Amino acid sequence: MPHIKHLPPLVKRFRTMVAGSMFSALGQSIDDLARQHGPAYGQSFESHLELLIRAFPELPFPDWAVNGFIRLNREIVREERLFRQQGRYSAGPEIFDTIVTEVYSNPEVMEHHYLVGLYLSYFLWPHHHELWNFFGSEFLQKTPEPERFMEWGVGHGLLSLAALEAWPETQGEFYDISPFSLAFAHKLVTAYGFQQRCRLHQGDIIAQRPEPAPCILCGELLEHLPDPGRLLDLLANSLTPWGQAFLTGAVNAPQRDHLHLFRTPEEVLQMVRSHGLTIRRHLVTVHPNRRQDPLAPTVIAMVVERKKM
Repeated sequence: MPHIKHLPPLVKRFRTMVAGSMFSALGQSIDDLARQHGPAYGQSFESHLELLIRAFPELPFPDWAVNGFIRLNREIVREERLFRQQGRYSAGPEIFDTIVTEVYSNPEVMEHHYLVGLYLSYFLWPHHHELWNFFGSEFLQKTPEPERFMEWGVGHGLLSLAALEAWPETQGEFYDISPFSLAFAHKLVTAYGFQQRCRLHQGDIIAQRPEPAPCILCGELLEHLPDPGRLLDLLANSLTPWGQAFLTGAVNAPQRDHLHLFRTPEEVLQMVRSHGLTIRRHLVTVHPNRRQDPLAPTVIAMVVERKKM
């Protein structure tokens, strides 16, 4: 398998450690993605592993990254088991404040596995890698460079990092309820040399009501909210004329902090349209090994704009 033999050195080290874990199948995911996408996949993954080393030089690599990713996957397996037994997520809208305290304000969770695990998922979960490629080809490459963009729920910062790299004259504004998310994202952009082009805002985005912008990123957020419709209303009112946003929604995707259960991609699309947004392009993606599973975790990514008056 020449595509595996020619993986860059950090990716090889990462693959070896993952393949020796309880989630050994993730090693096969790396092999499959390398086979499907060729050298570009390995080069991209390598560059992001190098970035993690520069951003977090005090942490042992690859141990901390692999262990964080494995722990995230272990939690998701547990949540998925409960979801299939109960037909609902273990959390619900009524415990949002508890999730803020136990997850987003908890360094044991955020710093140890949550953020690095989700960051790495874009290079190890095939459906997340497809979403990552869609973001690049269908949003970054097709959106005129804006003067300013916002990311709501910046999380690990991967999307904002890509936007800052693609748009060298653009200023980014990061919003998140978690101080640990903002710190993680800021370390990444600092390691890349983009820190002078970013501003950080901590708090609930709905309460902050930022000034309108021509570009908004909002990935992995709808399902985390007790009332995603309020966020969509704010999004529709926060895009300047002709502005565009990148938006994702998770369907049948149980995680500890997922509060709103979308049961079909069509439900997400309908909700987005009903809140004053037009969907220009979209992608529905599911792990290739689970396409026959009616409850398989699914992600829908959308390029949207405000409806014209």
